[in-house]
Amino acid sequence: MPGDAATGGFIPPIYPYARLDALKQRAAEAPGGIVDLSIGTPNDPVPDIVVAALAAAGPGSAGYPRAVGGPALREAAAGWMERSFGVVVDPVQVVNCIGTKEVVASLPHLLRLRDPSRDTVLYPAVSYPTYAMGALLGGCRAVPVPLGDGWHLDLSAVSDDDAARALLLWVNEPGNPTGSQSNSRPLGEAVVWARARGVIVASDECYVEFNWDDVGDPAAGATALADGTDGVLAVHSLSKRSNMAGYRCGFLAGDGDLVAYIGSVRTHAGMMVPGPIQAAAPDATEGISYGIPMFKHHGMLVGYAAFKEHCSLFMSTALTQAHKKALAPYQTSKGTIRFTIEKPLPAALVRKLVKARIAQNEARR
Repeated sequence: MPGDAATGGFIPPIYPYARLDALKQRAAEAPGGIVDLSIGTPNDPVPDIVVAALAAAGPGSAGYPRAVGGPALREAAAGWMERSFGVVVDPVQVVNCIGTKEVVASLPHLLRLRDPSRDTVLYPAVSYPTYAMGALLGGCRAVPVPLGDGWHLDLSAVSDDDAARALLLWVNEPGNPTGSQSNSRPLGEAVVWARARGVIVASDECYVEFNWDDVGDPAAGATALADGTDGVLAVHSLSKRSNMAGYRCGFLAGDGDLVAYIGSVRTHAGMMVPGPIQAAAPDATEGISYGIPMFKHHGMLVGYAAFKEHCSLFMSTALTQAHKKALAPYQTSKGTIRFTIEKPLPAALVRKLVKARIAQNEARR
């Protein structure tokens, strides 16, 4: 990273997205205008249940909130982890964070305070730029790890010297910006590799609910915590999954000793999510995915939404194909079933579909 020749101090580079401004202006001049895919900021509204919870919490939030997160928020996050992945973490193994970008940027610094004997952060070679910047801000070496098949980490390419000096290994599934699919194999392999070398794994799982199978259906994602919490931290955000990027709320979960240490340092530093947002977050964590109400059981089970002219039930293509005859009176598209108030889905058919989806999710475990 460039430094000032006179002082030797750190000079931050131009923020990556700011470098796109000139290109955006040029693209906007093209026929049809610009299609901006540079920053994944939500375009859909914040769920009404979250807005209502925020408004209700405002008058009673005059005092300072807890930096680690209030009990309701930590319990909601732990409950969501269990429903989504079948992973059990105690609420004390969860710490609230101000979105997750600040965790990515600050985690190397906090972990190096704990263990100054290691000075290297490993991260995917094609990835979110804050992984490398967080290493530099924490006084660490930022070492990119090449990607192999499916855009997953090729850990065989890490030198013995870099592995011995590694403090932290970042993994990111589904990958940003590669679009790699989240599944347990590459995450499990990374955890095994890191544990054998005494390296902490930080798994950025902020896009875990934006995971699709080969035919385009929403598919259950995976968490690095599936192989146990020892030496592993999972990072989750409400920014994308609940359209709450402007609220700045997420959480870190995993290894109890690491979470306690991180929570303690963050408390000293006053890094806390505002009280009203902590109060609103559990409603989003409990039941909003893809911006719609969603039931879960070892991953996405069934979602539903109402539109101007129809209602939709979101399941999977395999189920709609398997029950094609029963669904013939309704419009289907991949895993979506559309119906109207005048012509609802029979309750018996919904029960049958849900039971089949439960079996499908459990078979993937």
